[in-house]
Amino acid sequence: MRKQQTIDPRQCEIVVAKDATETERRAARDLGWTLGVVAGRSIPVRHRGESDASLRLLVGDSAAPLDARVQLPALTEDEVRFSPLDGRSVLLRGGGPRGALYAVYEWLDLIGCRWFHPGETRIPRLRALPLPGDLRTRPGFEYREALWYDAATHPDWACRNRLNGHLNGLDSAHGGGWGWDPFVHSFHLIAPPSVYADAHPEYYSLRRGQGRVASGAQLCLSNPDVLRLAVDFALEKMANPSTRIVDVSQNDCANPCQCPRCAARDRRAGGHAGSLIDFVNRVAESTARHHPDKYIGTLAYTYTQAPPRGLRAHPNVIVRLCHMEPSCDVHPLDACARNRHYVECLRGWTAIAPRVYVWHYVTNFLHYLAFHPNLDALAKDVRFYRDLGVKGVFFQAQRDRGMSFAEMHAYCQARLAWDPDRDYWTEGGEFVDAFYGPGASAVRRLLDTLHGNVRAGVHAHLYTHPSEGTFTSSQLAEADQFLRRAERATPPDSRFAPRVYRLRLWWDYTRLTSVKPLEKRPSSFRVHAAPEAPRLFASVRARIRGLGPHPLHEFPAGHQDLREELAWSLAARDLPCVMLRSPFLRAQVAPELAGMLCSLEDLRTGHDLLCKPAPWMLRYPFIGGYTEGISAGGFGTDFRRAYAVKGQSGNCVVLTAALGGGVRVERRIELDPRTPRVHITSTYTHRGRVAVPVQPHGFLLLQLGRLEDIHFHCRRTGGRWEALDNTFPSDGTVSAAQWVSLNGNAVPDGIWGVFDSKLRLGLVQDFGRNRARHCGSNAYLRDQRVMMETLLQPRTLKPGGRRRFRHSLHVVHKRPAGTTGVGRNR
Repeated sequence: MRKQQTIDPRQCEIVVAKDATETERRAARDLGWTLGVVAGRSIPVRHRGESDASLRLLVGDSAAPLDARVQLPALTEDEVRFSPLDGRSVLLRGGGPRGALYAVYEWLDLIGCRWFHPGETRIPRLRALPLPGDLRTRPGFEYREALWYDAATHPDWACRNRLNGHLNGLDSAHGGGWGWDPFVHSFHLIAPPSVYADAHPEYYSLRRGQGRVASGAQLCLSNPDVLRLAVDFALEKMANPSTRIVDVSQNDCANPCQCPRCAARDRRAGGHAGSLIDFVNRVAESTARHHPDKYIGTLAYTYTQAPPRGLRAHPNVIVRLCHMEPSCDVHPLDACARNRHYVECLRGWTAIAPRVYVWHYVTNFLHYLAFHPNLDALAKDVRFYRDLGVKGVFFQAQRDRGMSFAEMHAYCQARLAWDPDRDYWTEGGEFVDAFYGPGASAVRRLLDTLHGNVRAGVHAHLYTHPSEGTFTSSQLAEADQFLRRAERATPPDSRFAPRVYRLRLWWDYTRLTSVKPLEKRPSSFRVHAAPEAPRLFASVRARIRGLGPHPLHEFPAGHQDLREELAWSLAARDLPCVMLRSPFLRAQVAPELAGMLCSLEDLRTGHDLLCKPAPWMLRYPFIGGYTEGISAGGFGTDFRRAYAVKGQSGNCVVLTAALGGGVRVERRIELDPRTPRVHITSTYTHRGRVAVPVQPHGFLLLQLGRLEDIHFHCRRTGGRWEALDNTFPSDGTVSAAQWVSLNGNAVPDGIWGVFDSKLRLGLVQDFGRNRARHCGSNAYLRDQRVMMETLLQPRTLKPGGRRRFRHSLHVVHKRPAGTTGVGRNR
């Protein structure tokens, strides 16, 4: 084997053409500066014809001699080529606008340069520099994007690590990126309901039993006017030179159109992706005539995840497949049964679409600050995607600082997106050594320890609460000792000290949330607190304060307060329940859980209809049974405060609470002695100085039987009852779905309900004289849970004013007489 030729780096010069492109000039400058550090002296950058050095590094096609330039083979976008031209010249070139930059960074990478972090770079000092040999390589994926703080806020760093996505902030000097406009979920932009809903309701989803739904639903993809709007929308976006892909994809909700034409297309294709792909194909067919080099992007997400039968995606369509539930993030895709359906979908899409990108979730969206043990999976999944023919990868995390090992993940994901044959743990270990310095060996042990439980078979995904068993108590204790060791090893005045200090943020948060979940006992809820919980909470609060406003979870956006999120869990104790009884029902109310009606037992059947708080529910533990707030965007200010018991009797309790902003509530929950009914009366008073809106927003979480046996119905004007045709899939391929979205003229006339045909049991909600703005329902496969959401019309509460809202919950054992409609799953 021939020994690689080397040269003294002080004897080389960099050559760039006078008419070089902006990116070629940038590449030459970056190469010169970096080699200057390598050599310990300045490395000149000269124009072609001005250099007489022992080694000339020619940057970009334009730097090559004319006779050599005509013989250069064409390169694909981002492909890199090192071409020795003679004994003293090597041409570093690449395909597309970023090619010269990537050629430079590829060679610098080969000689040991690393851009670990915007504040941590490694450039070796070398006396003997290996000459670039003949090399041709291309990236593992054409589109490479990672949504982390460093990748989203430092375009120079992103470019050096060869990310080229939309969110990386790359300008023309970086060669630009794969620009999307918009980035995702664009149906509401193509046909804004505020513009078209009144005059053209036919543009929106037709839902059986609900009519045309413009809010919380999709577009009618068989409507020719909607197609025209989508084509015009895409062409307008494509007129911008920086826009390469126009997203034409579903809104971030369910409720696809069920009109006869859309339904027929979906039946032929075996799923809702049929009408979607047919639609985007026709959009792409039109836009490709004007912009053959630009693309229409769409989603394979939730109800469109499975590929359609009998259809192929247009060559100018990009399908982004999302690694959503049901899934497992912590075990490799091809080695975990929970990922089987996703892998089947992936294989199906790569068979019918020339360009499949994956949208891979890489953090915990239920708890951004908790550790997510997914390194084992990522070490294999990126290569698995490449081998199946995936063309692009988007690692979605969160762009704020403070997330566990965010800096390491950003670096590793960029490295593997360029070269999937790299090993995630190896790249991560190299990063940890550089980023944490003296504490690195302990940090490595910390990382390894926190993967122990998932290696033993525990599953987790993007919405897994740490209390669900992701870590054992012994692993937490062992990992804590490793972090303490890293802290002791790190000099307080070193650049590593703030980085190790930041580890405590997510680590203490993880320990706070990794305790046993709230436990329901016969007459109370038991809170289990982490050891030293108050100290851990103070530590998290101190460290998060330095980050500024920081989201704790994906949504709701209005509830991102650390005190609301965790203060309830800082002391082990029992939360007593108030017991209520009538001849028909037995109920419990938990005052400290936002006045929750937490159980409702039908004495005729012995069935408790209400769902208990569980850690995988949003707003845990203040969600379960029946709870009520005062705003459309969540439960409102200070919702999570404990209620006080003002008075109680055998079948009635009166609760009070201050809700912030001068608003107080008095809530009366009473079991009717004559029927199986619960009456709920909420009286809001205002002691502030400025009028405020009050909009009662109730969430009712039910557990009946199997989801496939449950049907919705509502009362229409004139007293007619109508069944709503449910569409929750019973095959286990979707973990959560919207069943009902009633708005506008489709809102029930004061009453709606749900009924389980096998149990012969259901619940009817009667909101009386109050007019609803929205009635909706979601269903969740994991615990066979049904959520009924009722948002009433807003009312203004003036200073000194009072507003009273009454409604009732009626347990029923048969569907309302005269109910019309299908009322069954399809």
